[in-house]
Amino acid sequence: MNQRPSGYEPDELPDCSTPHQGAAEADARNSLVVANVSRATNGRFDSTSLSAKAYKGVVYPGDNNQDSRGSRDLKLPSLSIPEQPSKTKAPNVPSNPFQREIDVASELAREGGLLALKYRNGDLAVEMKPGDEPVTVADKASSALIVKGLEKAFPEDVIISEENADDLRRLKAERVWYVDPIDGTKDYIRGESGFCVMIGLAIEHRPQVGVVYGPATETLYWGAPGHGAWMKPDGEQAISISVSNRNDTKNIKLIASKSHRNATIDKVKAALAIQDEQNMGSIGLKLATIAVGERDLYVNPTSRCSSWDTCGPEAILVAAGGRMSDIHGELLRYDADKTHHPKGLLASNSHLHDHAVQKVSPLFPSLDSL
Repeated sequence: MNQRPSGYEPDELPDCSTPHQGAAEADARNSLVVANVSRATNGRFDSTSLSAKAYKGVVYPGDNNQDSRGSRDLKLPSLSIPEQPSKTKAPNVPSNPFQREIDVASELAREGGLLALKYRNGDLAVEMKPGDEPVTVADKASSALIVKGLEKAFPEDVIISEENADDLRRLKAERVWYVDPIDGTKDYIRGESGFCVMIGLAIEHRPQVGVVYGPATETLYWGAPGHGAWMKPDGEQAISISVSNRNDTKNIKLIASKSHRNATIDKVKAALAIQDEQNMGSIGLKLATIAVGERDLYVNPTSRCSSWDTCGPEAILVAAGGRMSDIHGELLRYDADKTHHPKGLLASNSHLHDHAVQKVSPLFPSLDSL
């Protein structure tokens, strides 16, 4: 087994990767965790801690002699890709023009999440990507499974995964899928619940379909702007979700990072006179708390998050009545040369968005020139 790098512990894993150069660019990570976990799952919230540590190379279960730097074919479970709309196995959900995309992405997200849980229950190990960023074998296996399934179902579409090299065909393609196979790798490694699988489809460079699945709580979120947003805890009927109607600028409910909160959030809170702050791991899960109406605002004043971090969650949030932009209020771009969002992120219930942009944008002038 490869040796652990000295001084490297799971607590040091970042929310988002730092952008780095190279053909296999993986600019960022952040995420959508299971919004309203306690209510959505009737109190099922697994925060059991694991003793998994980070290793310099991937160790595949049952294969201690494999060179982690070399290529390897992953053994993936066979997939049954829906050929006809199934209404996401929820009879009370009306169909929409993107039903097959939602069905396929939902099934793949579930399969990818199940695979991730299986790896976490085994000999989980982590290799380091360029830029000294961590990635588990489960990230790669889940990515391979999801990409293979999307290729089979939609052979004409371009597919971008955090774990693969960029494909510049996305710049001219009408339909581009963005995949984050495990959003919230830190929580995943530590055996906590704050991670999810995120799949989004951009059509003409705007998010049109989003699916987020929380494996630990078995909760699925999906949405398509103009056609509604939904959540479905395992074994229960789907629930239509929508953002809060809160427009009182004196009582904003903020959702912020759990593990990497720093002084920039204090600046945001002071500018907006925020007293109510909740903390959570993954961007996906954080945005879900806004989509279901529990929280009102999320601010990420960094330039490190990428399209696979935002495409799926943005589609769901907008479908639920919310809004997402950079910190200056401009639409996030999915047609830029680089996949990361250089001017930060701001997500809200729509009602408070312009006010938040007005107060927050001047706090971070360094993002103006990016």
